[in-house]
Amino acid sequence: MLAPCGVAAPTVTGPVVKPPLPDSTRVGGGDGSIGSLQGHTDGHHPVLEGPNSWNKAQRAFPDRVQLVTVPRHPNSTKSNVLRVEWREGDPTVINGKRAELNGMVTNSGGSQTEEPNTTVYYACGLYLPDNFIWPKERATFWQMHGPGGARPPIRMAVHETKRLQLRVEPPSGGGSAATYYDNTKGALPKGGWIQFVWRVVWKSADGGATVWRRDPGDPSFIKVIDFGGKGTVYDHTSHKQGIYTSDDQVTTIQYFLTNVVRGTGFKAVAEECFGITVA
Repeated sequence: MLAPCGVAAPTVTGPVVKPPLPDSTRVGGGDGSIGSLQGHTDGHHPVLEGPNSWNKAQRAFPDRVQLVTVPRHPNSTKSNVLRVEWREGDPTVINGKRAELNGMVTNSGGSQTEEPNTTVYYACGLYLPDNFIWPKERATFWQMHGPGGARPPIRMAVHETKRLQLRVEPPSGGGSAATYYDNTKGALPKGGWIQFVWRVVWKSADGGATVWRRDPGDPSFIKVIDFGGKGTVYDHTSHKQGIYTSDDQVTTIQYFLTNVVRGTGFKAVAEECFGITVA
């Protein structure tokens, strides 16, 4: 059983399967990329196993956002995980260095947005391969995006200091940005699934967020970031997942993600994403 906040529990771990190095030959159709599965880069992409899918992929080449089965999904009932890569020399995409899924889609086919005065839980697994090179500044793996190209009100990233970073951007004219780091567990490990659960209180002026983390071998989740009193939402914010890195990035970045799961409670999202039992 796993407890959400630092309570001792039996260890639940599986064998660590090391992912392959990036393969530059896997380009074009039939390679498991989202583009080859769907036939085009825009449109509905029900490709990741979970309660939601995605509207489109934004990447320089089809194999930069790809479905793979190694490393194995932390939930044994699921098969595919997301391999995302920004490769040295790739052109910018929509004015940025990115390889992302954009626009979470609901079960009914609509756009999944987050509205003010709601509280939502999320879960996602992150796998940094053994050959992972820490990014220049940061590599964002989840972010919300405001309407009309507005700044992302909240985002989570692998930081160049090897820690988890969470950054909150207020609406234009609404004050200064705030940045938080995981100083509790510190450096993110390579070679195994890092499990994150986070809760966001979506409010335009007085929101907040809490992040829990569990590394390979940890018996339980530990609260690593917790803040309040910040604006965390614009009307109709939408999800993005993958890699969005600094304009100064020059070396290749590759890592693996599970689908982001969203729901109304810690237990529900953690069990769905990771196949564990939460007390």
